[in-house]
Amino acid sequence: MSAVGATSSPWRTVLERLRHPDVWGRGGLFPLDAFRRTGRGWVARCPGGTHPDRHPSFSMPEGRSFGHCFACGYRQTWIGAALEHLGHSRDERGPAFHAAVTLLAERAGIAYGASATDPEPMRRVLTAAAAYLKQVLLADTRVAATCRSYLAARGIPETLLPRLPVGALDDSAGFTAALRARGIPAARIGATGLLAAYVARHPLIFFYTDTDGLSGFKCRKPDPDHKAIMNAKGFGGAREAASLFALDLAREAIAAAGATIIVEGEFDALVWHAVALARETAVELVALGGSGKACVEKFQTLRACGARLVYLALDGDAAGEAATAGACTVAWQAGVEVCVLPMPDGVKDPDEALRCLGPAAAQRALFARERALPGAVWLARYLVRTRPPTTPDAHVQLRRLAAPAALAMPATQREAFARALAPPLGTTPAALHEEWMATARERCEAAVRADLSAWARQFAVSVGHGALLERLQDAETRLAQARAQLASSAGILLPPAQERDGA
Repeated sequence: MSAVGATSSPWRTVLERLRHPDVWGRGGLFPLDAFRRTGRGWVARCPGGTHPDRHPSFSMPEGRSFGHCFACGYRQTWIGAALEHLGHSRDERGPAFHAAVTLLAERAGIAYGASATDPEPMRRVLTAAAAYLKQVLLADTRVAATCRSYLAARGIPETLLPRLPVGALDDSAGFTAALRARGIPAARIGATGLLAAYVARHPLIFFYTDTDGLSGFKCRKPDPDHKAIMNAKGFGGAREAASLFALDLAREAIAAAGATIIVEGEFDALVWHAVALARETAVELVALGGSGKACVEKFQTLRACGARLVYLALDGDAAGEAATAGACTVAWQAGVEVCVLPMPDGVKDPDEALRCLGPAAAQRALFARERALPGAVWLARYLVRTRPPTTPDAHVQLRRLAAPAALAMPATQREAFARALAPPLGTTPAALHEEWMATARERCEAAVRADLSAWARQFAVSVGHGALLERLQDAETRLAQARAQLASSAGILLPPAQERDGA
């Protein structure tokens, strides 16, 4: 969250809810080339357009709403970037300024102009929107009937719909009128993201939740031939990253068990929660919302809800297994232990397991804890199976892929990871451990070097010494080449460049 200073100014409230990835990151409002994490913020190639910036110099410090290029002095703010995107000067004020802030507010998930004394104005708006969407789903309309029929075909009984985090949108005008009748301003209604034209064409709505409650919506067509699930407008960035599907249903069970089961898609969660509700029980199960949605923030949300152990039960196809591998690493980074529940033979996902095997058999075949593999063991087997070290290049690639995971996981799992990897790599667990420690030392040195380089760049710009800046850039390149040659001759595997720089 951006620390722009405590203030009652509504536009500053908007900035406080954003981070640089929401604005300039991949998937942000105005994505920049080579955007990546660095020691105390982010860097990217300079958007000023006056130099090629082969060594990204546009620095975006954490907790600030601007970026500054240490090579050319170009400076840009989030509001300035929004103004330019809308075709105005970045110093424009008046209506153009308010339009730019409104654009940022949509990404932040709040209504521009919300009072700073009301820190969560959108939570109540989202809750009101969800209540309306639920009423529509249960109403006697063509859209609602189509959505209910589709849900029933997917194994969701109509009698359970009032208790599940799904709804329907019949038309934007009716939605707006219903919320306006509750005294909600038009700007806040727009900030729900449900007025976008494409949402009306995807009327089945899924409700997402974070640690504080309802956080946003996704939508899809109630049609088996159209599988795409889309975010409501503005539901992305840091807000989506911290959100999960069905967390509201699973929260108490997660706290009681100290653990959670994580599945991939919304229907993987819906069908199992429907089974639990039909039995008047609860299940500690949530959905990421897709194979590419695993991130540290989601696991931090689960940890805040009481989970110290996660069981990954993602899809059994190639994309699902790749997502499981990535989820192991980010879960460890969030301080959560990991086990993996592989899909039973012949089924692709938890939804299919339930349809094919029935509740009792699927429960035993999929979620029985005794069949869970420690994350480190599963990951080692996955890496060897998908990257068999049959050639010298494959051998090096496997070692390079293993190092970041080894450094992310708890020390208690690292030993098992090394034991599983050592035989196919033709080495010993002790040798792998020493190699990983060398990589860790390289990362620490790289972080210090990056901080010193950033300080030197800032100093060079502040004194107007362009020649010094060029020499610094040249020195960085030469130092990287020399270190790579030294590491190669010593047999040490360095992490990729973006990881050495603290990405």
